[in-house]
Amino acid sequence: MGHQIADAFFEKHASTILNSRCLMIPSPFNFVPNAANVMTMHLLDRLNNHIVDEKGNHVEYATVPRKISYMDDYGFLSGEDRKSLIAGDKFYFNSQHFEGRCLLFIDDVKITGTHQNKLVHLMRKQQLENKTFFLYFARYTGDRPNIESELNFAAVKSIKDLNRIVVEPNHHMTARTIKYILSADPDELYNDFLRFRSYRYLETLYFNCLNEGYYKIQKYQANIDIIRNVANVMKEKRHASPR
Repeated sequence: MGHQIADAFFEKHASTILNSRCLMIPSPFNFVPNAANVMTMHLLDRLNNHIVDEKGNHVEYATVPRKISYMDDYGFLSGEDRKSLIAGDKFYFNSQHFEGRCLLFIDDVKITGTHQNKLVHLMRKQQLENKTFFLYFARYTGDRPNIESELNFAAVKSIKDLNRIVVEPNHHMTARTIKYILSADPDELYNDFLRFRSYRYLETLYFNCLNEGYYKIQKYQANIDIIRNVANVMKEKRHASPR
């Protein structure tokens, strides 16, 4: 996906890219990268390969820090609910770092444009007049914004389905995956998923829960405790094993 965007964008806007100081910015996230951020890394690599081949200056990478005000899965929401929720989020721009740059904002899919509108509003508020592109892999033009959830979970109908996904070589743990794990039935979580995971995976999962602030959400606390306990038991077994 990222390579396809890079190829199409460079073909259409090579002159602008080669004659600008560009900054690539993925969809804002808190601590755990989202799917759009993973795609952005591939896009950045491919685009910079094109640029350097043409003796241009590489695109740099930046993030927009975000303080998220909600814990619900965004993909399930209607257009109005998205607007209401994201209104409470806080995005932060480093205006000095953006100065004189061509800004490339990246997201995987445009559903309602709520995130883009939020970014445009912030740019106007900070009086940023940079040349700006919003790049997406796809755009939804229908009237059912919550179709995003159907796409996100097309291959995941139960916690068991995650077993084949997380062992894929190119798997990345995302906030959506973590929320799905934390929302699972506690018994199913252990019996159908956690007992098959490595200590390294469980440790990463647990600390991501802390770093995202999910431990503050009451409905997630029981499963976070289970993850921690399973990880600790596995750690003790590793230390007790003969070397």
